[in-house]
This record gives sequence, C-alpha cells and structure tokens, in this order.
Amino acid sequence: MVTEFKLPELGENIEEAEVIQVLVSEGERVKQDQPLLELETEKATVEVPSPLEGIIKAVHVREGEKVKVGQLLLTLEEQIKAGGAETIPRPTTAAEPLSASPEQADEASPGAEPLAAKEPEEVAEKEAVIPPPAPPRPLIPAGPSVRRLARELGVDLS
Repeated sequence: MVTEFKLPELGENIEEAEVIQVLVSEGERVKQDQPLLELETEKATVEVPSPLEGIIKAVHVREGEKVKVGQLLLTLEEQIKAGGAETIPRPTTAAEPLSASPEQADEASPGAEPLAAKEPEEVAEKEAVIPPPAPPRPLIPAGPSVRRLARELGVDLS
C-alpha cells in the first residue's frame, strides 16, 4: 500500500520549516522511526522519523526548501506483514527467474547453463550493481542560527 507522508505538526505556532538534509533516497528501504529528514525551524533543528516500515517511492522535497505543515514530503510503499513474514516487493536479478516458485528454484532447468559457468562480462551486463547508501552524517551540535550562518558563509560544521 502506498502512503503519502506529510509534514506533521512540529510544535505550537510553528507553521513551516527548512529542509536541512534529506537522509533517504528513492528505492531505499526504511524502518519505522528511522530518521528521514532533518528540518530547521525558528527554534530548533528536528529529525523527522518514519511513521512505518517500507520502501521510499518518491522524495518530494530538496535540501534548502521551505516546507509547510501538511505538505507532502515522501511517498512510501508500506511493508505489510502477513503471518510474521514480510511481503515487501524486492528487485529481481538475472539469477532469479520472475515466475519461479521456491520449489522450482531448487531444480535446474534442463539445458540451462549455471550462472558461474558464464563469462564475467555476461554476468556483469545482466546484474544491476546498486551501490550501498551513503551513511548519514553525524548530527553536529549547533543551534539553528549557527547552522544558517555556516551555510551562508560556506563553512562545513563538521
């Protein structure tokens, strides 16, 4: 199920915030309460946690953008648990046939060449290499006014 995640209430009389950092990207799997965004209000810097587990389908905001309470931030495909097993869609590779059941996966197809016997160039062309996501930057203890000044001067707080 696809869920639209909107900016929740951040506090009394706070109607907008600036996106300091987007901590996730499209296609990334997130867990419940994992930080998604870092926002800066007039009073504080806040990390916005994920309300549920799933896969990020679309990110609708960019760093430096002003967002208002109720504005669409992310589209998330919710992870559904059925009988304790996760049923989240995952990408397939060339080594996995799309229609094969677990029983069929154990049996080799007649006339099928094993993947290990193929040339490395053939395997590289068929399998998509997905780089691991960049680790999130550590949160530097600095107030909103200091962060803003550092951004304006081009100074990296780390």
